[in-house]
Amino acid sequence: ARYTPHQAPPGPPSPRRMLRAARALLVMAVARPLATSAFSSRALRVCPLCGREIPTELESRHHLVPKLKGGKTKDDNIVVLHRACHDKIHAVFTEAQLARSYASIDALLADPDIQKFATWIAKRPIGFNDRTPSIRKRNRRRRR
Repeated sequence: ARYTPHQAPPGPPSPRRMLRAARALLVMAVARPLATSAFSSRALRVCPLCGREIPTELESRHHLVPKLKGGKTKDDNIVVLHRACHDKIHAVFTEAQLARSYASIDALLADPDIQKFATWIAKRPIGFNDRTPSIRKRNRRRRR
């Protein structure tokens, strides 16, 4: 194979490249604390809204205080929900409402719309998705 002057032939990585890769791995390990936190435990894979088990492909992490409103990505601000339950929360409430009045699971479950949805979806199969459109999608449809 021919190499242009800008291409190096394949060979052992240089010490500089190895150091760069090691730094990248370290940054990833520090930036992703949830991978090794309580969320990686299988015991916590029950949706707090509907009470059903959450398969890994259907889990979704919900920030109780949205990041747009100053919420942090820390264990005490994140809950693992079913994708459908998470979609319903964001279809019913705006980010401002979530930050102001619904920053806990108890507050979410106190809302009549969420209570009704949780009771209804608890009777459905685990893989069921109700295809609830978000507020943004509904507003986009109205503008057309």
